[in-house]
Amino acid sequence: MKHNRLHNGIYGVLGSDIGYSLSPMIFRRVFDRLGWRAVYAQFDLPARRLKPFVRAAADAGIVGFNVTKPYKQSIVACCDHLDESAALVGAVNTVTVERGRITGFNTDVDGIIASLMPHRRILRNQEAVIIGAGGAARAVAWVLADRFEMRQLTVVARRPARARQLLHDIGFGATTDFAGAVITWGRAELRDAVENAALMVNATPLGSVLTRRASPLPAGVALPSRAVVFDLVYTPHPTPLQRRARQARCRAVIDGWPMLIAQADASFALWTGRRFPADVRRDLLARRGIRP
Repeated sequence: MKHNRLHNGIYGVLGSDIGYSLSPMIFRRVFDRLGWRAVYAQFDLPARRLKPFVRAAADAGIVGFNVTKPYKQSIVACCDHLDESAALVGAVNTVTVERGRITGFNTDVDGIIASLMPHRRILRNQEAVIIGAGGAARAVAWVLADRFEMRQLTVVARRPARARQLLHDIGFGATTDFAGAVITWGRAELRDAVENAALMVNATPLGSVLTRRASPLPAGVALPSRAVVFDLVYTPHPTPLQRRARQARCRAVIDGWPMLIAQADASFALWTGRRFPADVRRDLLARRGIRP
């Protein structure tokens, strides 16, 4: 019965205004390769329908689903249980539905680690600038503090209180000490922070298909060539930030595509107990010229 439930089940991604998402394409490739009749849908819902959707998920035949903007934090309250990954980060991007029990996980952590691992040595004990204070930014901050042992995290946000809460929560859960700072989008503050950063992360949708011409960095803020630039946006490619980083000859420019693949693979393992077929993963990464 469980075998049929997985092979014929309903999966999907939950968010708002997510018509751009490539997650359905990724999972359909996987299901086709495995010969499964499973479905991966887009659950594009307003906030008022979040709780009713989660309550009805089991009866609707949903095996599991991913969570994207803007619900990675608000869905925490809808879960019956949080895995350690989600509890430490304070955000959920993957949900399993097992015998009516809703469990939240955070596989963004897997995707961030996979994307930044080649640069782990040079990032240790360095400074990072994280633009954004939402669910994705929380996962980034936790990885940088706990796994990469970066000594300072500067969070750039329009709502400073939200950024301060992020740093407080991450500091409580991280096993290493780090210094935290909060700044707004003021050009002078941002210029100084970016100038000293070994890593600059865009954890906002700025530059995505929703805001194609927007950049998280205002004009006049230069990217240092020593910096690694990690833009979580994966479409379009390249974004304005990625173009600026290449023009500045930054040490590395990473977009959100490898992170998307890695977190999707980790989600699939939570739902089914197995990983993506190696050839599918290889082909998906090759779309951006990435070698696994």
